[in-house]
Amino acid sequence: MLTHFNMEMTPTEEMVAIALLVKPDYITLVPERREEVTTEGGLDIAGQKSRLGEVVAQLQEAGIPVSLFIYRCRSCPDRSIGGN
Repeated sequence: MLTHFNMEMTPTEEMVAIALLVKPDYITLVPERREEVTTEGGLDIAGQKSRLGEVVAQLQEAGIPVSLFIYRCRSCPDRSIGGN
């Protein structure tokens, strides 16, 4: 049986460094607040477009596919970062 490792992480420098060391099969970027038991809501891509673009590029350059858990809004698809 083949399994895959999907790492859910917040887009911080510390977590990017860990991801580049661990090299998971996939990464899902999620917002994280210390007081949450589970992720509620999604990333504010409009407010973090530049930072998210940098993180996605770093991870993709390392050969790691990236997905984003985004906040639901009608214009969100139009605000995508780009990429594959």
